[in-house]
Amino acid sequence: MFFLTKINKRHDDFAANLLNRFQQVVQPDMKATKLDKSTRKKIDKLIQSMIRQTMEYKQEYKPGIYGKARINNTIMWELKEKGYSEELINLAIAPVLDVLTK
Repeated sequence: MFFLTKINKRHDDFAANLLNRFQQVVQPDMKATKLDKSTRKKIDKLIQSMIRQTMEYKQEYKPGIYGKARINNTIMWELKEKGYSEELINLAIAPVLDVLTK
């Protein structure tokens, strides 16, 4: 039982790290359709960095189906609770989570 708790904590910490990085660049009140060029560039750079980080995490820790679901759900629900629009979540976070689940 302790082993599963340790693994879940690792997944939760990874999700929290991705959330923290995302929230530093993207604010909840941003509109995905009205991003200026420099902001869009920052977000694209962040997404690429987060994709690399996710690929490394996936390769190193090999999360199973439940681990992937835990990370995905933690990120999605946390962003929704913080007021991020579905459109913005799909634009920025969905590509990162797609890498995790494939």
